[in-house]
Amino acid sequence: MILYDMDLMTLTTFPPLMKKRKLKMIRCANEQVLEKWKNGEAAQSHTGALRTNGTSLFSYELKIGHRSRSGVTILGDFTSPGGSFHSMTTSCHVGKARQIADHIMHPVVFNNSEFKNEG
Repeated sequence: MILYDMDLMTLTTFPPLMKKRKLKMIRCANEQVLEKWKNGEAAQSHTGALRTNGTSLFSYELKIGHRSRSGVTILGDFTSPGGSFHSMTTSCHVGKARQIADHIMHPVVFNNSEFKNEG
């Protein structure tokens, strides 16, 4: 069987000669990225500013959220009222994620949590 991969513009045979490739992350709207995070799936926004690997939620390179193994989502309040303003875009990401997160943490508590470096 021969497959034509439009994204990579290569002609590939499947499966014997297929080389391992890094899978592309799904690109979607911010709201969809947040739903994917809630469901433990990887995704990123069209610009790449908001992304998740299914466990961690990032605004640019700042980890703003964590999803536990049990599926509980925890968000750091990285906004001006939360005491840790980073950018307007990050504040917007946090504002949208706040609607679906199970718990909201103060940024200092979030940054000192055991899961901060996980995922």
